[in-house]
Amino acid sequence: ISRIKEYEKTTQKSVNDLEYSEGLFIIGYHINNMVIKYKDNKEITGYLLEVKEDILNNLENFVEDQLQDIDDESLSSIAPWILNKSSDNIFSRYNINIIVNNENLKGAPVIVSYNPTYTNLLGEIDYDNEYGNLTTDFMKIKGGLLHRANGGYIILRMQDVISNIGAWELLKRVILTGDLTIEPQKDYVTSGSISTIKPQTVPVKVKIILIGSDYFYGALTYDDDLKKLFKMYVYFKYEIDLNKRNINSFVSLIKNFIDERGMVNFDVTAVGRLIEYSTRLSENRNKLSSNFEKISEILIESHAFARLEELDIVLEKHVIKAINEKEKRFSNYEIKLHELIRKNILMLQTRGFSIGQVNALSVISMDDYSFAIPSKITATCFVGKAGVIDIDKECDMSGSIHNKGVQVIDGYIGQTYAQKFPLSLSCKLCFEQNYEGIDGDSASSSETYAILSALSGYPINNEIAVTGSMNQKGDIQPVGGVTYKIEGFYNICKTQGLTGTQGVIIPVHNRDELVLKDEVVEAVKQGMFHIYPISHIDEGVEILMGVKAGTLLEDGTFTVNSVHNKVASKLKYFYDCSNL
Repeated sequence: ISRIKEYEKTTQKSVNDLEYSEGLFIIGYHINNMVIKYKDNKEITGYLLEVKEDILNNLENFVEDQLQDIDDESLSSIAPWILNKSSDNIFSRYNINIIVNNENLKGAPVIVSYNPTYTNLLGEIDYDNEYGNLTTDFMKIKGGLLHRANGGYIILRMQDVISNIGAWELLKRVILTGDLTIEPQKDYVTSGSISTIKPQTVPVKVKIILIGSDYFYGALTYDDDLKKLFKMYVYFKYEIDLNKRNINSFVSLIKNFIDERGMVNFDVTAVGRLIEYSTRLSENRNKLSSNFEKISEILIESHAFARLEELDIVLEKHVIKAINEKEKRFSNYEIKLHELIRKNILMLQTRGFSIGQVNALSVISMDDYSFAIPSKITATCFVGKAGVIDIDKECDMSGSIHNKGVQVIDGYIGQTYAQKFPLSLSCKLCFEQNYEGIDGDSASSSETYAILSALSGYPINNEIAVTGSMNQKGDIQPVGGVTYKIEGFYNICKTQGLTGTQGVIIPVHNRDELVLKDEVVEAVKQGMFHIYPISHIDEGVEILMGVKAGTLLEDGTFTVNSVHNKVASKLKYFYDCSNL
């Protein structure tokens, strides 16, 4: 028996050596060819040699065993784990898990993501639940967005990074260390055991670009690492010049958007209307808006209207309808205000003349919709030393910019009329029926007209509304939202009935910002509505009151019966009264 065991041992060794020799001959032929092919890559050649050695050391796995005659059902009832050693899994240990494949990529990878969760950025390891045990292997390692972007760029939105727990800290760690390690998830709630692995750390060289508004940038500025790690801060232009080059780029952008979504084409007039809409968004007829998101909304709706008519091309009327329908969805508040004006609940006059009263214009912005509404400004003047008092300021209903505008008016009156005697004036200004507060200085010229009317006794034409800031010299300065202000007053006048003498006074420097609707442009062409660009307060005085503003004479007085003359006389009268 002892000799038999020795024979068995010697024989088994000879069989093993024979199998090893035969295996080396077969495996070595294939492996050596690949080693020669990838000789310049030490990691690949090292892996191939390890594979060869592992196969040779486990040749028994490649020989059909005696279990092949037992059906799977019987085998499962005896020892279910043995199934894992079936021939289907023999080569699984030699599989290659390619988590990133840039074989067909031209240039550096550029990854854009709108869902940068911690797992999506880092990658993960999947698990299988086998009879209560969580198991995994290297083939269940999944790469993340940072792996895909390695050697290139990843573009993320700030709001998405902030809203995903752990994403911001992960990005900082990757930038600081230059390494990326996929860590197994450990948040499973189970009573079973977990078989896990630890993937190798991957060196990462990636440029991370964060895009967002000032609001989200401000939300991250609390972190001192922001400016250390993200050193380049860039503002995108919200508008671009209206020229041939940019128009061609704009049209190409529209074409790409249409092709990507399989939409029908737009004809020339429709594209022209979109360009006009873009200039309206920029509030300047010489600029195009770079906010293509709003343009895309109109593109989609225009396409829908064309398809409803079963047309294979989008026409200008479809673009106009899309724009109008979008405005209607936001115009409920504006319609309500017009109704209040029509019922005289908001008391506003667009006809006749009034002393110490003027129609000013302000813009209300609501999400993607802006519109203007007139406001009645009144001024009362009497003997005193208080100067110009803003009632809204006294009630804490005005902002700092508006308060500054009132002080500018005080300076203008002092410079213009108080060169020979001190002012003895108390004047109160008020935005009538204002219950929500005001700010901005675009009403400073309107308030000045109301004061000059109250002092001179010359009435102001209620058919003309006013917008424009002014300085202490009486120069009219540009303001925002001029297009909306003109259209807002036009709509009110149309509601109450156009007279052909109504209009709006605007700063001359705002002329290039006018991108008016076709209806308003046509009304101006037909002389039913008027726009008066001015550069000085005196021009507005003559338009509103129909009287010469007046010229300063050598003796320090003003032209007889002019507005300035009447104002100076009234202020002199106040001064004399205060010294009685």
